[in-house]
This record gives sequence, structure tokens and C-alpha cells, in this order.
Amino acid sequence: MNVHRRQSRQVGLVLAVLLLTNLLCPMFIFGQKVNESESMENLKDEQVIAMLSSNDAKSAHSAVEEIMRRGDLMIPLLLRCKGNRNFFYGYGLGHSSSGFLIPLPTKGKEVNDGQFITVEVAALYLISAIYHKTTEFAQAPYLTDGKPVRWQRFNTPERVSAAWDSTEKWIRAYSIEGIESLRSRDLSPLSSSRVQFWGGR
Repeated sequence: MNVHRRQSRQVGLVLAVLLLTNLLCPMFIFGQKVNESESMENLKDEQVIAMLSSNDAKSAHSAVEEIMRRGDLMIPLLLRCKGNRNFFYGYGLGHSSSGFLIPLPTKGKEVNDGQFITVEVAALYLISAIYHKTTEFAQAPYLTDGKPVRWQRFNTPERVSAAWDSTEKWIRAYSIEGIESLRSRDLSPLSSSRVQFWGGR
């Protein structure tokens, strides 16, 4: 009889521990998420932009989310990314249901043949995303001018240059009118360009 009582107490103790663990774990996880978001919020704008160049996918993605949260105040800093051909190792640029597979460069790869996303292309994409109020305004961060492309080599120097020309022209209007005025006139950063992001609007 005593054996049965001991066993039932042990089972009860195990169940109590499991229940307590299940109740507390979400709190710890939630607390961790809150701390991560708070730490991002405490970063200076320049620090958030610098994180786009991180080799850590999660950090680069966190930068994308924080840039979108801060909105058009980040546009002048994103412009400074022009010419930054470091690879963008993050994710979250493009529609969540897009069929595009975006490759990451292999370790030590230095040559970009247009199929990899660079920090400057990520910056161009984010400027347009801020205008559209979503990172899902296009299917993928690949620039297209309607010409055939092999092996996803979309982001050629010519297309990137055309995108910057249009975006910088748009910035001049943005600095005078403000972003809401440009939205009301349906003038996006790539409006004056022959290029656009794949499947974008």
C-alpha cells in the first residue's frame, strides 16, 4: 500500500513539474522576444542600417524588420548603401508565397554575377518597400527590365544603376513633397525607370 502511495506521489510530482514547465516556458520565450525587440529599438539608425551587412541571417532580417518599423526616416541612410556590394545574407524581401528561391553565396565567393542579393539592392528594395508599406510589394528582390535572364542573373550592374538613377530622382521629389504626396500621385521610387522588382507593383 505504501509503495502505491509513493508511486502515485511521484507521478503527481512529475505531472506538477511538467505542468509548471509548460506554463512558464511561453513566458520565458515571450520575454526573450520582448528583450530582442527592445534591443533593436535601442539601436541608433546607423547601427540598424549596418546590420544589413551582417553575415548572420537572423540579424540581417531583424534589420529589415526594424527599418520597416521606423519607416521613411530611414530612407536617407538607405541611400548611403549605394555601391555596397557586400552580400545580403538576410531574408524577408519579397512575397511570403513567392516561388523564387534566392540563393546565398558560398563561403569565400567574391564574384557576384547578378544572382545574389547585395546590400545596395536590399537597400533599393527597402526604399520601395517603405513607399509601398510592405516588403511583399514584389515577388523577389530581383530587378527586371523584361529581357530574358539566365540562371537568375537579374541584378546586373546596368539594372542596379538604372534603379539608383530612378530612386535618386524620386528622393529629390520626396525631400520637397514628402512621401504621402508621392503615394497619392502613385509615384514610386522606380516610376521613372525601365526596371522594376520582379512581380512588383
